[in-house]
Amino acid sequence: DGVGVFVADAGYWTAANGTTGVGAEVLIATKRPSWRKADKPDDDKLAVLVKVNRGELSQRKAGEILGVSYTWVRDMTKRYFGQDGQRITRSAEPEPEEWIPVIERLARGEISKRAAKDELTVSDTRVNAMLAHVRGEATDPTIARKTMDNKLAEPGNAELYKKRSSTIEPVFGNIKHNLRFRRFARRSLPAVHSEWRLICTVHNLLKLQQAAQA
Repeated sequence: DGVGVFVADAGYWTAANGTTGVGAEVLIATKRPSWRKADKPDDDKLAVLVKVNRGELSQRKAGEILGVSYTWVRDMTKRYFGQDGQRITRSAEPEPEEWIPVIERLARGEISKRAAKDELTVSDTRVNAMLAHVRGEATDPTIARKTMDNKLAEPGNAELYKKRSSTIEPVFGNIKHNLRFRRFARRSLPAVHSEWRLICTVHNLLKLQQAAQA
């Protein structure tokens, strides 16, 4: 009948993997990317960043004044300021019901990509991903992630996913700890594939040996 459920940890999460058709139920834990983790600078720091943005103060000098690195000053100036002054920043990814109508207007040519970007306060890359979703070219990563999270929250799927700790993880633990295989000795993808198949064969043969002795 083939594989009934495909289970993987967050290391394998991508929107493409989460929505691919493999003839089985796909359950992959999702990674939640940080959305601008750093706290917003207070008013005193923003006042210094204003001077950096205007060219009145160097990044290094501002760093000395604030007691931070010049890279922090650079990144925060880019994040909170532009040529037209202070930007309006958001603290969370826009929800689909917020951005889909905007991107639909973009797809119809009613607004420019710059206007959509400014209205949603997201990056060019994010706008492109949203546009691809609206056009049916790809599934938006945030929607795919939310859909997968909802699937994993279902009691039946949650129980299935819990089984990976006893069915999948021991395989990697045995290969890495007992067989002491922690790095590949060969190069190139075909060579690595063949080496990995050999290691998996050894793992399975040892399991058969243990089963025969039981």
